[in-house]
Amino acid sequence: MQWRSTCSYLDLGAYRICCAVPRDNPLASRTSLTFDDLEDETLYMSKQGDIPHLDALRDNIERNHWRINLKDAPFFYDINLFNRCAQEGAILLSLECWDRVHPAFATIPLDEGYSTPYGICYPKTLTENVMHFIGIIKTILENERYQ
Repeated sequence: MQWRSTCSYLDLGAYRICCAVPRDNPLASRTSLTFDDLEDETLYMSKQGDIPHLDALRDNIERNHWRINLKDAPFFYDINLFNRCAQEGAILLSLECWDRVHPAFATIPLDEGYSTPYGICYPKTLTENVMHFIGIIKTILENERYQ
Protein backbone atom coordinates (compact mmCIF):
# COMPACT_ATOMS: atom_id res chain seq x y z
CA MET A 1 0.00 0.00 0.00
CA GLN A 2 1.53 3.24 -1.16
CA TRP A 3 0.37 5.27 1.85
CA ARG A 4 2.27 2.98 4.24
CA SER A 5 5.52 4.52 3.02
CA THR A 6 4.40 7.91 4.34
CA CYS A 7 2.76 6.90 7.62
CA SER A 8 2.77 4.20 10.28
CA TYR A 9 -0.06 1.74 10.76
CA LEU A 10 -1.33 -0.14 13.79
CA ASP A 11 -3.42 -3.19 12.91
CA LEU A 12 -6.56 -3.50 15.05
CA GLY A 13 -8.38 -6.41 13.42
CA ALA A 14 -10.24 -7.45 10.30
CA TYR A 15 -13.69 -7.07 8.80
CA ARG A 16 -15.44 -9.67 6.68
CA ILE A 17 -15.92 -8.75 3.05
CA CYS A 18 -19.58 -8.19 2.23
CA CYS A 19 -21.68 -7.05 -0.67
CA ALA A 20 -23.91 -3.98 -0.58
CA VAL A 21 -26.89 -5.25 -2.55
CA PRO A 22 -29.68 -2.96 -3.77
CA ARG A 23 -32.80 -3.75 -1.73
CA ASP A 24 -34.84 -4.41 -4.87
CA ASN A 25 -32.42 -7.16 -5.98
CA PRO A 26 -33.62 -10.68 -5.06
CA LEU A 27 -30.19 -11.35 -3.48
CA ALA A 28 -30.90 -8.68 -0.84
CA SER A 29 -32.98 -11.17 1.16
CA ARG A 30 -30.12 -13.67 1.43
CA THR A 31 -28.15 -14.19 4.66
CA SER A 32 -24.88 -14.77 2.76
CA LEU A 33 -23.62 -14.77 -0.82
CA THR A 34 -21.15 -16.80 -2.87
CA PHE A 35 -19.39 -15.96 -6.10
CA ASP A 36 -21.87 -18.22 -7.90
CA ASP A 37 -24.73 -16.05 -6.57
CA LEU A 38 -23.08 -12.98 -8.12
CA GLU A 39 -22.94 -14.38 -11.64
CA ASP A 40 -24.76 -12.16 -14.15
CA GLU A 41 -24.56 -9.26 -11.67
CA THR A 42 -22.47 -6.10 -11.91
CA LEU A 43 -20.02 -5.84 -9.02
CA TYR A 44 -18.05 -2.70 -8.23
CA MET A 45 -14.80 -3.26 -6.37
CA SER A 46 -11.34 -1.72 -6.02
CA LYS A 47 -9.07 -1.71 -9.04
CA GLN A 48 -6.23 -4.21 -9.23
CA GLY A 49 -3.34 -2.82 -7.18
CA ASP A 50 -5.37 -0.27 -5.19
CA ILE A 51 -5.82 -2.56 -2.18
CA PRO A 52 -3.26 -5.37 -2.45
CA HIS A 53 -4.95 -7.74 0.01
CA LEU A 54 -8.10 -7.65 -2.19
CA ASP A 55 -6.17 -8.39 -5.39
CA ALA A 56 -6.46 -12.16 -4.78
CA LEU A 57 -10.23 -11.80 -4.52
CA ARG A 58 -10.35 -9.88 -7.79
CA ASP A 59 -8.02 -12.42 -9.46
CA ASN A 60 -10.29 -15.25 -8.32
CA ILE A 61 -13.35 -13.56 -9.81
CA GLU A 62 -11.59 -12.74 -13.09
CA ARG A 63 -10.23 -16.29 -13.49
CA ASN A 64 -13.06 -18.42 -12.17
CA HIS A 65 -16.23 -16.34 -12.23
CA TRP A 66 -16.09 -14.52 -15.54
CA ARG A 67 -19.89 -14.13 -15.56
CA ILE A 68 -19.58 -11.52 -12.81
CA ASN A 69 -19.38 -8.13 -14.53
CA LEU A 70 -16.58 -6.38 -12.62
CA LYS A 71 -16.37 -2.60 -12.61
CA ASP A 72 -13.63 -0.51 -10.99
CA ALA A 73 -14.62 1.48 -7.93
CA PRO A 74 -12.66 4.54 -6.85
CA PHE A 75 -10.09 4.04 -4.08
CA PHE A 76 -12.29 5.92 -1.59
CA TYR A 77 -15.97 5.04 -1.48
CA ASP A 78 -18.33 7.99 -1.08
CA ILE A 79 -22.06 8.61 -1.25
CA ASN A 80 -21.81 9.22 -5.02
CA LEU A 81 -20.57 5.67 -5.58
CA PHE A 82 -23.40 4.21 -3.50
CA ASN A 83 -25.90 6.38 -5.41
CA ARG A 84 -24.44 5.29 -8.77
CA CYS A 85 -24.71 1.63 -7.77
CA ALA A 86 -28.29 2.17 -6.61
CA GLN A 87 -29.20 3.81 -9.95
CA GLU A 88 -27.49 1.04 -11.95
CA GLY A 89 -28.79 -1.78 -9.74
CA ALA A 90 -25.16 -2.78 -9.21
CA ILE A 91 -23.67 -4.55 -6.21
CA LEU A 92 -20.78 -2.96 -4.33
CA LEU A 93 -18.03 -4.91 -2.55
CA SER A 94 -18.30 -3.61 0.99
CA LEU A 95 -17.46 -4.29 4.63
CA GLU A 96 -19.60 -5.56 7.47
CA CYS A 97 -18.98 -2.30 9.38
CA TRP A 98 -20.70 -0.36 6.58
CA ASP A 99 -24.04 -2.06 7.20
CA ARG A 100 -26.82 0.55 6.96
CA VAL A 101 -24.49 3.19 5.48
CA HIS A 102 -27.02 3.75 2.68
CA PRO A 103 -30.76 3.07 2.94
CA ALA A 104 -31.00 1.59 -0.57
CA PHE A 105 -28.67 -1.33 0.25
CA ALA A 106 -28.62 -4.49 2.31
CA THR A 107 -25.17 -5.57 3.48
CA ILE A 108 -24.76 -9.32 2.91
CA PRO A 109 -21.61 -11.27 3.94
CA LEU A 110 -19.63 -12.80 1.08
CA ASP A 111 -19.23 -16.40 2.20
CA GLU A 112 -15.91 -16.95 0.46
CA GLY A 113 -13.48 -16.45 3.35
CA TYR A 114 -12.18 -12.99 2.47
CA SER A 115 -11.54 -10.24 5.00
CA THR A 116 -9.70 -6.93 5.13
CA PRO A 117 -7.62 -5.50 7.95
CA TYR A 118 -8.43 -2.21 9.66
CA GLY A 119 -6.37 -0.05 11.93
CA ILE A 120 -4.99 3.34 12.80
CA CYS A 121 -2.79 5.37 10.46
CA TYR A 122 -0.52 7.83 12.21
CA PRO A 123 2.53 9.97 11.37
CA LYS A 124 5.96 8.37 11.19
CA THR A 125 7.30 11.26 13.28
CA LEU A 126 5.26 11.17 16.47
CA THR A 127 4.31 13.97 18.78
CA GLU A 128 4.29 13.08 22.46
CA ASN A 129 0.46 12.94 22.51
CA VAL A 130 0.26 10.60 19.52
CA MET A 131 3.02 8.41 20.96
CA HIS A 132 1.10 8.20 24.26
CA PHE A 133 -2.18 7.38 22.49
CA ILE A 134 -0.61 4.64 20.32
CA GLY A 135 1.07 3.23 23.44
CA ILE A 136 -2.30 2.99 25.20
CA ILE A 137 -3.88 1.22 22.22
CA LYS A 138 -0.95 -1.23 21.98
CA THR A 139 -1.26 -2.01 25.71
CA ILE A 140 -5.00 -2.66 25.35
CA LEU A 141 -4.38 -4.94 22.37
CA GLU A 142 -1.69 -6.88 24.25
CA ASN A 143 -3.96 -7.34 27.27
CA GLU A 144 -6.79 -8.62 25.04
CA ARG A 145 -4.48 -11.20 23.48
CA TYR A 146 -3.71 -12.70 26.89
CA GLN A 147 -7.29 -12.88 28.16
